[in-house]
Amino acid sequence: YSTSSPITGHLVARNLKRRTGIPWVADFRDLWTRFPGHRAASPLHRWLENRIERGIVRDADRIIANTDVSREVMLKSHPGLDPGTVVTIPNGYDEEDFTNLTEPRQHSGLVLTYTGNFYGNRNPRNLFTAMARTIAARPDLRERIRFRYFGPPTPFLERRALPDDLPADAVEAHPYLAHRQSIQALADSDVLVLIDAPEFNVNVPGKIYEYLRIGRPILALIPPGATADLLARTGGATIVHPDDIDGICSAILRHGAPQSESPAPVAGNSKEIARYERRSLTASLAGLFDELKDSVPKP
Repeated sequence: YSTSSPITGHLVARNLKRRTGIPWVADFRDLWTRFPGHRAASPLHRWLENRIERGIVRDADRIIANTDVSREVMLKSHPGLDPGTVVTIPNGYDEEDFTNLTEPRQHSGLVLTYTGNFYGNRNPRNLFTAMARTIAARPDLRERIRFRYFGPPTPFLERRALPDDLPADAVEAHPYLAHRQSIQALADSDVLVLIDAPEFNVNVPGKIYEYLRIGRPILALIPPGATADLLARTGGATIVHPDDIDGICSAILRHGAPQSESPAPVAGNSKEIARYERRSLTASLAGLFDELKDSVPKP
């Protein structure tokens, strides 16, 4: 079994398979050459990367993608690849991370929380524009709406990057938290914010599984793709295209109207969400190993 990135792990595993004949499972946690935004350093690098990837998918006995969309991209990118060798095992969450949390804090307004990082087109500009427009249209919400960010320093949250009409105290920037504290911060929120760029439509951000498990409403500013497909199955989310500022305004109003002093009802499908607990996912991986065990060379 090997996992990437780095891609070196697959190269080591392929060499071991050639030497021993032991079946090999190659797990692509994310796509490599077809990952959105991937840029090879030069045409020569691009040729070499494609050649290496072809060798990996040719020699591996099973290939794991972490979304169905990634699986389809992999199959289309490598004509002749047997669809039966490419399986989807998604990322997930650890149930024990959610035990013994303190009672969630109650808020008189609307606390929107985002954990992680912003970069490139994955940024909060349109959310902040929508917050400013919502407050301008509904001054009574001026003290009620607050956005909390937990992650590394980012220029997107500097005062000069915010809309002029967005109150400075409507946005809070906090450093990364220890994982347990991060889970508690999710529990203490009214709405969890997910933002993705239009080009990132084949993978699913790892944090979404913890968002789903904590059971708070999700405001997902995402394009059609793997993440939208996941949330359509699980429920519990309001999905708006990241460029639809009017739609974002409407979603904020639905969650933050004064008559809603507690978090909006959660419509998530708990049975569907439980499929992403890592013990269940590990069982799927073990099933792959069981399929291949009979082809292990006899000593």
